[in-house]
Parts: sequence; structure tokens; C-alpha cells
Amino acid sequence: MTPSKPLIRQFLATLTLAALGTGAAHAQGSLPAGCGLQLEIKRVAAGQGPVMVAVYESEALFMKEAGVAVAAQAKGETLSLPLCNLSGEEVAVMIYQDLDRNGKLNTNFMGIPSEPYGASGEPSFGPPSWAKAKVRADGRSISITLN
Repeated sequence: MTPSKPLIRQFLATLTLAALGTGAAHAQGSLPAGCGLQLEIKRVAAGQGPVMVAVYESEALFMKEAGVAVAAQAKGETLSLPLCNLSGEEVAVMIYQDLDRNGKLNTNFMGIPSEPYGASGEPSFGPPSWAKAKVRADGRSISITLN
């Protein structure tokens, strides 16, 4: 498989995240160049598995192909990280904490997530839609609390 633009951006985002440190917080307006969002994730189970972040850059790719994907270990109940190399003006962020480290969001028999999860934008009952999850990637800070 040849590397695609999303895979290259994922690699660059991971390198950027590693260079900045997963716990580094940046004040609004002081994000590193090329970063579209400052993400704060709350109610993380520290040391209980990686926090998986997927950023979707268009409605057509929403829940199909993440433009940027990052896995980060949390040392505390809050994880703060910049999201860089985003190509869309609007993006949707989906997050879950992979407590059992199996690489997927576990669900119960009814399809309801059994691991902590969250999404950007407006809260919704059931899976989020692009319309409710999208946010502007204009250097702002957003906060997502895991359920």
C-alpha cells in the first residue's frame, strides 16, 4: 500500500504531538504554526490505555477515513494536545479511550460504547452526525469530556 495524504498527515501529526509533548497546554492564539485546534480531553482514566483521537476533515469522509489520527497516553485526568496539519476549515473530532488496548471501541450487545468516548460539537443522542460534530479549525480551543 502506498502512503496516502491522510497517512502522511497522520504521521506528521504524530511527530508534532511527540515534539510538543502530550501534556503541553497552549493558550488560545499561541498554538504552534500549522495547528488548527487546541484539544482538551477531560475525564480520562489516567494510565488505563491510550486515548485515540480521529479528526475527520469533511462530511464525505466523516466516520470513514480520518485525515489525522493520534494515540496519546494520559498521565492525568485531563489531556491537552494541539491538532496540527488539518486540511479542512471545519473538522469533526471523535475520541475514545482504549482501556483494553485492542485497537477498537468496544460496545455492549446493544451497540452502546463500553469504553470512554466523546465527540466535538453539540452533544447528540446516538452516533453524532457531521452537522452536530463539526467545529471550526481556526486556532480555537475545544474541550471534550469523555462519557
